[in-house]
Amino acid sequence: MALKGDLSTIGLGEVFQMISMSQKEGTLVVQDGESRKAIYFGKEGVQLLSTGRRKGFRIGDILVRAGKISQEKLKEVLDRQKTSKRLLGEELVNSGHVTRKAIKDVVLAQIEAKSYVLFVWKLAAFDFI
Repeated sequence: MALKGDLSTIGLGEVFQMISMSQKEGTLVVQDGESRKAIYFGKEGVQLLSTGRRKGFRIGDILVRAGKISQEKLKEVLDRQKTSKRLLGEELVNSGHVTRKAIKDVVLAQIEAKSYVLFVWKLAAFDFI
């Protein structure tokens, strides 16, 4: 399924609907200037990658804001993470400071927030690969 265009001529909701109805696996790349988001549609679900200037909050910051972990504990875990080379979520769960569900909820919220931003990009180009 070849799907390519400009969000000034078709809405992102319509693009998502076409991809969903076709039930195809692939990556939707949306680019607006220096910012680029790639949304992978697969059998296991949806994944989002983001590059460019428009960045969201990091997992640790979100957990601190939500009261799931203190800033001091987060700093301890971040320091440990530098040597363990594990993902922050893994390190937080292994340390017992945060549950796996809390990490999953934060990651899901990140994906949703980053996806919603796409709906205000009016001059962006998209390509489904």
